[in-house]
Amino acid sequence: MDKFTIENLDLYYGDFKALKNINLNISPNEITAFIGPSGCGKSTLGKSILKLHEITGGQILFHGEDITNYNERQMRPLREKIQIIFQDPYSSLDPKKTIGWLIEEPLRIHHAGKSREERQKRVLEMLQVVGMDESYLSKFPGELSGGQRQRVAIAIALILNPEFVVCDEAVSALDVSVQAQVLNLLKTLQEKFSLTYLFISHNLNVVSYMSDRIGIMYLGEIVELGGVEEISQNPLHPYGRALFSASL
Repeated sequence: MDKFTIENLDLYYGDFKALKNINLNISPNEITAFIGPSGCGKSTLGKSILKLHEITGGQILFHGEDITNYNERQMRPLREKIQIIFQDPYSSLDPKKTIGWLIEEPLRIHHAGKSREERQKRVLEMLQVVGMDESYLSKFPGELSGGQRQRVAIAIALILNPEFVVCDEAVSALDVSVQAQVLNLLKTLQEKFSLTYLFISHNLNVVSYMSDRIGIMYLGEIVELGGVEEISQNPLHPYGRALFSASL
């Protein structure tokens, strides 16, 4: 069964149609990437799937369960299974809290772990998974580089053992060399933990490297969706043709 099935999804802000008639199936252990111009709706789509935006119409199914009208209380048990990694970890990490405290926070919120010692053990394991050691536990976000902060954001997203992760421009704020390291880490973790990613980016090279399928969004619609080779060799939509021809 698909992780997510999205049917005829619309999201309007007044007269502005942010998302229009979105239909999408996301299969287990797959990386589906969306690319498109700024403001095309790709980040809005990712957040809508996670119920971080209230949709105007359509249906969202998670493992076949209709979550379209779930309120936050109903969504809370599912939050362990669906997570998001944001573009700018500095703005999403409380600068007054230590890295250890921040990574442990999801465990406290969801009452995961029988004791503080058990939670701290899990925090250290997760820190090591993202390529950092226990010396970072007592540091604050301002003491870390951009790449290190993004590794912390990844650790926070994965500490509850989710199934599905939205990577919302997760490397766009990093310089090229650090970007490559974080992309390789994300790919390694996807394979290690059998994760399903929805990967959002404006960078065609990043999308082509990371994904199994590429979706092209334009003016709130999915105008193309298919395998990487299929889309890159024969884009049909004018924006897709312009995008791939510019990369040659």
